Amino acid sequence: MRMKLRNGPLETNPLEGGIRSDYHDTYLGLIQLLVEAASLEHSLMISYLFSLFSIKSEFSNIAGDLSSLSFLQNSPQGPDGKKSLNRPPSLLEIAIEEMQHLSIINKLLVSLGASPHVVPHFFPLSSDLYPFNIELRPFDRYSTATFLWLEASSGSLSLHPEARIERESEPLIHDIRETLWQNCKRSGGPQINLEIASHIGSIYKVILLQFRKLSDSPPPIISPDFPWGEWEQKLRWIMGQGEINHYRFFRDVFTGAAFNFEGDWKIGMARENFYWKSAYPGRKDSIKNEDARQLSWLSNLHYWIILCILDLAYREKDHRLKYTGIDHMTTSLWRLGIHLADIYNVGLPFDSMSTRYSLGKDPRMSREILKCLVYEAENFAHQLDAFNILPPDYSRTQFRQTISSLEAAKHIDL
Repeated sequence: MRMKLRNGPLETNPLEGGIRSDYHDTYLGLIQLLVEAASLEHSLMISYLFSLFSIKSEFSNIAGDLSSLSFLQNSPQGPDGKKSLNRPPSLLEIAIEEMQHLSIINKLLVSLGASPHVVPHFFPLSSDLYPFNIELRPFDRYSTATFLWLEASSGSLSLHPEARIERESEPLIHDIRETLWQNCKRSGGPQINLEIASHIGSIYKVILLQFRKLSDSPPPIISPDFPWGEWEQKLRWIMGQGEINHYRFFRDVFTGAAFNFEGDWKIGMARENFYWKSAYPGRKDSIKNEDARQLSWLSNLHYWIILCILDLAYREKDHRLKYTGIDHMTTSLWRLGIHLADIYNVGLPFDSMSTRYSLGKDPRMSREILKCLVYEAENFAHQLDAFNILPPDYSRTQFRQTISSLEAAKHIDL
């Protein structure tokens, strides 16, 4: 897997480390950077969700819970608007905001004429851009430190001389660094370099630089009336939300400054032995309990349906399909995640599907093949239901609604 972004000519600030485009062509370089950003946003989204389900019930205010407004309340278009920046979010809200970021990046890719990208990185994610692995792991002090580090601005946790204006207090920086170092030593992993570029904001700064270069001299394949200013505002909103809202959340949890946690990590916020396992059968890392493994496989099917729906929705610019994907998340995947955690102490595996999420040679065939996947999941859910394995609040009607949405779907330009 290529994660090295050092070859191209784009010059960046030292705090952005080695983040570069691989291409001299500005358009190709921007597409590459946006694809990397989409993979990272997706990877963080499922990392946050996995950690969320590990949190004990007594810390539910940190985990958060779904409501009818969950996918809108932190959006600029939502009922709270900018007021949401002034209240402490939950981990669920942050995960949902990562979904919104992923959506914006994919819409930009499609607007630029490129394919959408709904594929996360493989876990554990390790590359020269990040000083530690990004993993699916419980919400412990180490994972909180990694999330805090990733969401920070490029200068707030750096000891580089150019970061002195926006830098956090040195005791906090050293505490975070020591937490990352100690886990690295316990796991026997390689030494980590905390001075390399490792912040999401750093990537978006480079994207914005490349975006402005392209806007100065766009290729003829881009429409003359392309709204460069609107998209730049959206990119800045993504970067600001991470560096402000998300960063504050993880900092407050790490230090115990909010949520009545008091920073006492000795008592632990996560369930014990809540580690990632695969729902694929017959592997050394497969989930041992067969009921839990089959429920986890059903969660995989829902996760893959959601990604295939989103890929189709971005390609066809059909917002109705996107809402169908959200319905799968709220009525099915979320219920399975809660049930697996509470009953089996198992986290959603988020396994990779063995085929591409763009299923067909054209939109019509993608819809037909996706319907086959929905029927596959529906039949499997019926089998589990016959053995009383499904959670009681799991939706038994979502599959029919999804089939209806796919049959009604057509290309519309919204």
